[in-house]
Parts: sequence; structure tokens; C-alpha cells
Amino acid sequence: MAPSLVDTILQITAADSLTELRQTFPEAVRSATGAVAARLFLVVEAVPGGPRELYPLPEGGSLPLTALPGAAEAVAGGERRVVAAAGGGHLTVQPLAEVAGEPHLLVLRHPTPRLPREAALDPLTTLFHHQTSLLRHLEHDALTGLRNRQSFDRELWPLLQAPGGRRRGDPDTLTLAMVDIDHFKRINDTHGHLVGDEVLILFARLMRATFRRTDPVYRYGGEEFCVVLPGAPWPAAERVMERFRAAVEANPFPQVGRCTASVGCAEAHPGEPPHTLVDRADRALYYAKANGRNQVRCHERLVAEGLLEAEAVAAGEVELF
Repeated sequence: MAPSLVDTILQITAADSLTELRQTFPEAVRSATGAVAARLFLVVEAVPGGPRELYPLPEGGSLPLTALPGAAEAVAGGERRVVAAAGGGHLTVQPLAEVAGEPHLLVLRHPTPRLPREAALDPLTTLFHHQTSLLRHLEHDALTGLRNRQSFDRELWPLLQAPGGRRRGDPDTLTLAMVDIDHFKRINDTHGHLVGDEVLILFARLMRATFRRTDPVYRYGGEEFCVVLPGAPWPAAERVMERFRAAVEANPFPQVGRCTASVGCAEAHPGEPPHTLVDRADRALYYAKANGRNQVRCHERLVAEGLLEAEAVAAGEVELF
């Protein structure tokens, strides 16, 4: 028996994060409309300015936009498309709400040319738009549009929980980079907080233009930001962050002129809890700022060169005092 529309609405609105909403919404709509299968995608630019790709949710990956019948037309026109499916049946391709300029696509498979309960689709897509807007407001920084500190605290632990644990050099390797705008207090004191806000907005825009869709970027607080680099051991992360540091130095900031940034990186250890990873990246950042600023420093290299001591706390151990 099909669930009532009220039950479906309650299921969708129970999601308390964008991640959970993206997990529950397709199955809720599939059941309510009588489709036999449902998938949710983001339409993204894997490389800024590059061709758009489909990013399946929640598991990720990517495929060309043209790989899904009707997807390019639905995105371009912003309207629902019903097309023949490979292997028989039909696909309803429904554009949904945008998050940070990235549209969602809901794809429903059904054997007949029309969904058995098509009337349920419009109110549920409207609900998705409202829920997406609400959760984005809760999870993103209002000034820069980046994920906020609460999102970082909630999302880092799952990112660290790769199947089988993290082994150095495998695809599950993850490096955290902490980024700080140099002399930001001086900018605020000299030019005022409105100009300081403008610098933060432009800095965040530069981060979005630099990092991949799969590299989550957060405003950690004040003038400090975080970048999570999945699949990148610390030497690769060091090169990526050096390119970003150079881009910041070369980028003109109106009314301020030149800005620079300091970066501290640390690669996640197997079984390491989030707070120790953050602490190691923060120690590397502090070293960068205390030794000239405008540089990238990795905790692993600093330890190897005898410039920092290795952490004495074992993986998984928590210090309470």
C-alpha cells in the first residue's frame, strides 16, 4: 500500500542535515509516486569552468551529463522530462532546488509512460526546495556561503571512517588543511569591518574556484578556514595548498591590495579521532604563522625535520584534562 502524502512529508522533514535529506528523499518520492527506482544527482562542475557532470548522491562518483537521457535538456530548460529508458520503461528526470548554484536532479524509473501517482511529485519537489533552503541556512556560513563550523564538526568524523581503516597511500588517505588569512586584524583595524568582510567573501570565492567539488571547504571561524582533501597523502596536499597559497598572493583584493595566507596540514592516521587531527594541522599552522607567514607547513615534514615533536597521544585516546 502506498504511504499517505502526510507520512511522506513527515519522513522528508525529519531529516536534520542536507546529507540525510539527500539519502531519504529519493526513496520517499519513489514510494509516494509508485516508481520502481529513484536516484538523486547533483549537477556539478568537477573543475571550475569545465563541463558539467552528474554526481550521484549519497555515494559520489561522477559521469557525464549526457550519459543520462533527458538530463541535459532538463537542466537547460529547468523543466521535467520524460524519456525512454535503456532496457525498457521510462525515466522522469525532475530538476530540483539548487544548493550553492548546483542543481539537483531526481530520476525516477517507471514501466509506463507516466508515473502511477504523478500528482504527488510536484508538492514533494516543492518541499525539497524548502527543506534544502532551511538546512543550507543551518549548515553554511551566512557571509561566505561555505560550510560552517557545525558542519565541519559533524562531517569530519564520517570522513575519517573509511572502510577497513586508513592506510597511508591508499585511496582512503585524507589530509586536513587549516588556512588562516595573514594579518587579518590589521585589515579590520585599518580599513574597517566592511572591507574585512569583503576580503572574507573574496577569499572564500577563491577557495571555491580552486578546490574540487569533492574537497569540502569550511569557514572554521573568523579568518580561519579548513579544507579536507580526500585521497591526498600529505605530500600531494602540500603541493595543492602551495598552489592555493600562491593564488591568494597573486590575487588582487580591492581596497586592500595584497593578501597572503598561512596553511597548516596534517594527514589522518589510522583510527585517529578528529580532535587530534585538527590539533596537528593547527600546530603546523601555528608554526607557519610564527615563522614568517605566507607559507604552507605540513605536520609530517615538520616532525621529520625535528621542528615539531610528534604527538604522544595514541590514536583513539582522549585527553579530558
